[in-house]
Amino acid sequence: MSIRAASSITLGLEEEVFITTPTRPTLDALYVLAKLLWRNPRDYYKHTASNFARGRDARQCFMSSVEIATRPHTDIDALLDELRTHRAALADAAGDAYLVPVGHLFDLDTPTNTAGLHIHIGVPAERRPTVYANLAYFLPLLILLSASSPYAGGRYFGQSYRVASSFAIGALHDDPYYRFQDLILSRRLGTIEIRACDPIWDLERLRVLLEAVQAIAQLPTARPIDRARYAALRHQAACVGYTPDLQALHRELSTVYEIPEALLQETVSDALHGYLKRFWIPPSVPSSSSRQASQFGAARNKSPLTKGGEGVGVGGFNWALAPATPATISPNALLHTYARLNHAYRTGRWAPVAPHPARPSAWRGVLGVLGYYMPRLPYTAYKAWAEWGAPIRDGYLVTETVAGDPTVCRADS
Repeated sequence: MSIRAASSITLGLEEEVFITTPTRPTLDALYVLAKLLWRNPRDYYKHTASNFARGRDARQCFMSSVEIATRPHTDIDALLDELRTHRAALADAAGDAYLVPVGHLFDLDTPTNTAGLHIHIGVPAERRPTVYANLAYFLPLLILLSASSPYAGGRYFGQSYRVASSFAIGALHDDPYYRFQDLILSRRLGTIEIRACDPIWDLERLRVLLEAVQAIAQLPTARPIDRARYAALRHQAACVGYTPDLQALHRELSTVYEIPEALLQETVSDALHGYLKRFWIPPSVPSSSSRQASQFGAARNKSPLTKGGEGVGVGGFNWALAPATPATISPNALLHTYARLNHAYRTGRWAPVAPHPARPSAWRGVLGVLGYYMPRLPYTAYKAWAEWGAPIRDGYLVTETVAGDPTVCRADS
């Protein structure tokens, strides 16, 4: 693709994070957004949002994630600079609250209480069918690159509980305008929107993701959209990890952009899982298995899965080599992990830090409702209409492979 074609591609971000006090979000999060709004209403009236759990999930935790959004950019450096500015403003408004950039809180099991990273790709109308098809083709690899929700209900799930379970995303539908799927055409903004990615605190990893999206968007010809293939690969990315099928997809993408394989072999979810293992209590080992337990301890630095001790729990027990156990996250482990994520989001450094006190406040919640939620209610209603009921401006053609037979169909029919 020419430089002119590349410059016609715009990228924008909607980043969702949890604001917890200390391990659960409360209506205090609305107070944080109210502070942003009244400090800079021009930016934050339209470029923030609040989310809430639905149905039975609200019994576990009613408040969900908050969102900050950027403007569209043709330059990735400028996009990341704006995101840094918004993150700093959010951190200042949040005070002592924890900012937790993960797809799903680890001690909950709530498909409607999630956080995501939405990437908006703006391209000329005549390029949308090609760009949509190519993003759909490589999207499972991008899902794995961003995975950051390895736990649900206090138990290890895999790479992304959010991708596997969230009500707001899912495998591709016939209609690309249907909102609750991984990749859509946005009625409101006229962009192609990737909805499947988890939040990423690491801006260097995020840069790789954005560069990959930009490279894919420049591909001149469309790959076929095979929905059965896509559903299988998204399952592998969410539940398994860097499988042979995803390795083959990586090799194919590497002809136009090479994602460093280390980022796929060890995801954010893997790093979080390894860190949490340090807090686990090793299972009791029967005397008949004492020799096996000794071998586990001796092999702690030999296994490639431990990666410098990340897979080693207390007492030198190597969980990477041990059989699966039904261990759950303790409140202390959860607090330490969220403290480390909060530090990483605010500073860009992944380092252990001591937790600090953070308590919810009923009066802050009330002020948040009055100072943020109520003033934005008209715009929230408009967005809901624009995203679900606004008329579709242009028809959209997709090429799909069904049982090996290429067909052309109107996706908006």
